[in-house]
This record gives sequence, structure tokens and C-alpha cells, in this order.
Amino acid sequence: MPTPPPGAPRRTDPCGVLVVDKASGPTSHDVVARVRSSMRVRRAGHTGTLDPLASGVLIVCVGEATKLAGYLTRAEKEYDCTARLGVVTDSHDATGKVLEERPVDVSRERVEEVLERFRGQITQVPPMFSALKKGGKRLYKLARKGETVEREPRAVTVSKLEITKFAPPEIDFLVVCGKGTYVRTLLHDVGDALGCGATLSRLVRTRVGNLCLSEAVSMDDLVSARSAEDCERLRERLLPMSHAMGEYPSVRLDRRKLRAVANGRLLDGGEVAQAGGGGLRAGQMVRMLDEEGCLVAIGEMKIHGLQPVRVLRGARG
Repeated sequence: MPTPPPGAPRRTDPCGVLVVDKASGPTSHDVVARVRSSMRVRRAGHTGTLDPLASGVLIVCVGEATKLAGYLTRAEKEYDCTARLGVVTDSHDATGKVLEERPVDVSRERVEEVLERFRGQITQVPPMFSALKKGGKRLYKLARKGETVEREPRAVTVSKLEITKFAPPEIDFLVVCGKGTYVRTLLHDVGDALGCGATLSRLVRTRVGNLCLSEAVSMDDLVSARSAEDCERLRERLLPMSHAMGEYPSVRLDRRKLRAVANGRLLDGGEVAQAGGGGLRAGQMVRMLDEEGCLVAIGEMKIHGLQPVRVLRGARG
């Protein structure tokens, strides 16, 4: 993006969260680059990579909302996906090299029995084809060279793992999971437990936190945006930061408390109760709103009160 000439007024990016319905094919980085270009903004970033094969909800934070990316990354995610039984690939999805093909002879009852092992908090070994680093190098770069390295198992949470269509050798699943879960590895491990193997053939992310596909801008809308009017229409699709963080409880701050938060001061228990947060518990993350309901900070509830941990530009001292 060209740099404005000396003396030119500095353009201020709009602020908010854009839900994009990513198509299968582009990378998440490609989508962010398209958002920057089509919306004519400088600051934008996604809140969690979707593999090129995958489609569906990709959250892009714009302007001041980029400060929320780390919090939205932690949000619960929901997927509609398909496993192809009898096929094992090196990437655990249909884009990878086929390593094995096995016969498939499974009943729905047998699959349901196996799924019980993969619900709740489970241990998962991240795939080689991932953006994680080992020794400072991305695993997928090592995998492309045919290298395999040890990966530490990680605890992840699978809140739901349900069959939505049973038509072997393909099975459709609904998956609801927490941060760091690789759905393709989850299905690979299910296939391994069944004895026939499985690979992910389709993945649609339908929700991140409380942000759903129904709120999404299509890739066609992004790609076709050319004029200033198109740009403005896209900007109008930005969701407020307070809505994007809607899974978090909230408090409403008057002017005095707002000044305290702008200076990073902890609100004591009495002040928190006055702001509508009397039932909050230590460890909870909290939306801190001004009197108009705009998000001005993210706070963490401590034993002695509510501590602002991320103050946004909207907080006025």
C-alpha cells in the first residue's frame, strides 16, 4: 500500500471484526491481504489459521480490533466435516500423499463406541504438516522435505463429536472444540482407533465463539470490491468489538471508572459490583464497556478486583 506524501493527513483505519466465509483454496494470509486491499485498511489480521482445504468462518480483526486477536484465538470453534475411511495420508487430509489404503467394514455402533474416547479433554500429537515450530523451523517446511521430528503431545478439548451422516466409507461429523485442536488429526486418530484409517476430505468452520457463518462476507464480495462505494459497503459489515467478544461477561463503566481503567487502575470489588459485575469470579476475562456499550478494555478478575489487561483506544482518560 503506498505511503502518503509528507504533510498528508493520516488515514485512520475503521475498527471492528469482519467475519469472512473463506473459500477452499486460498490461505488465511491470502484472505487477510484481500481484506486489506478491498477495505483499504493498513491494520488487519486473522485470529486463527484455516487450512487451504478448509472453508467457512475466518475472523479478521481490523484497526484497533487487532488488539483482540489473541483473545478471539482462544474462542470455542465449531466444524462440519467429512472423514474418508480407509485412506491414510501424510497430512491427515485429502491434500496429502496417500500412505495406505485399507478395507472398510465398520458399523455405526462401532464408530460411536470409538468416538467416546475422543470427547472431553484428550491428548493430541500435532501433525507434521502444521505451522508449529521445532528448533525455530516450521514443521510443514520440514515435512515437505520428507523430514519427521518428535512432537510433544498436547491436551486439547473436544466438547462435541457427533455423527451427522453415516454413509461409509464417508462419515460426516459435527465437531466443537477448543484452542489448538487439529480436526484433521482428530479424524486421523479416530480412523486409527477403528483400524481402517481415515483422512479429512471436507472441513467447514461454522462458528468461532459467537461469530457464525450467517454474519460472514463472501469471498466474491471481497474479490469484486473495486470502487469507494464497494469499500464502504464492506466497512459497514464490520462488527463491533463488544459483539465479537460476546462470550465474555461484561461490566458497564461510568466516567469516573472509565478514567481509572484508561490509566490501568484495578477496580475494587465494590466498584465492580456497581458496574454490574457482582457475580464475577477470579480468573474470568471480562468485557469493560463504556456507558454507550462500546468496548474500551479487556479485564481479568482478580481476588481483589478487576484488572484491565488490554486497554483500547476508546478508553478516555
